[in-house]
Amino acid sequence: MKLKILFATLSILIIAFTVWQTPAFTNSGGPPNAVAGAPGNGTCANCHSGAGLNAGPEQLSITFSGANNQYVPGQTYQVTVSFVSSRPRHGFQLVARSGAGNNVNAGTLAVTSASTTQAAPSGSDIYIEHTSGGTFQTSWTCNWTAPSVAVGNVTFFAAGNAANNNGSTGGDNIYTTSRVITASTVQGLPVASIQKQTMEIYPNPAAQFVRIKSGDLGGQSADFLINDLQGRAVYSQTMQASDWNSGELEIRLPKDLAEGLYVAQLVGAKGRATQVIKIAE
Repeated sequence: MKLKILFATLSILIIAFTVWQTPAFTNSGGPPNAVAGAPGNGTCANCHSGAGLNAGPEQLSITFSGANNQYVPGQTYQVTVSFVSSRPRHGFQLVARSGAGNNVNAGTLAVTSASTTQAAPSGSDIYIEHTSGGTFQTSWTCNWTAPSVAVGNVTFFAAGNAANNNGSTGGDNIYTTSRVITASTVQGLPVASIQKQTMEIYPNPAAQFVRIKSGDLGGQSADFLINDLQGRAVYSQTMQASDWNSGELEIRLPKDLAEGLYVAQLVGAKGRATQVIKIAE
């Protein structure tokens, strides 16, 4: 009898463990990087399948809080990705781009609700995407801080998954959408000549200092900016042309800068360069 009870108990535990191990929603903790549908990106259809891309009955859209669908350089706006859907769970990924071919990260996207959204830096891009807790809703809002100078049109790209919650990648309806916003012409704001500049920051991870190497922006005056992943400015410095030494510059970091990931930008007359850096104490 004891053996039968032991066997039955073990069977229940094995079944419970198996159920616990089976995911209720694929990528519920967040999608892979670069699946927002922007140029050079994939979409959620890389892993999920269903009615076909943009072929289901649901609708995916992006809204922007700026008046007249315009941005003023340096200002912060709300960007919302929304589904019209009756499906049980949903996910998304969003990125902002500018420049010829929409291949340059534009401005800074930042999390406003850490329980439902998260930032995912990848290369020079910053993606905003769902968390596990965020899959139980159909709308997500984040902040976007416009570039410090007007960069012409900015396009927000988003991909979304209206999931059937069956524990597999099948039967999910995948969508892509985009929204183009324009630079405000108030007070004759200048439009920068955007080019995809290159920048190398080392060491990375860094502690007390970083060195910046940029053949494109070196030798000119430029602004060096560091934001956290919530878009808050934590450091800024304007460098004059005389500060550069053979296209390189050393920056002493603030002593109170906490460990973690940050977004560094170098902004000059010829354009801007962006790099994700890690600060380690």
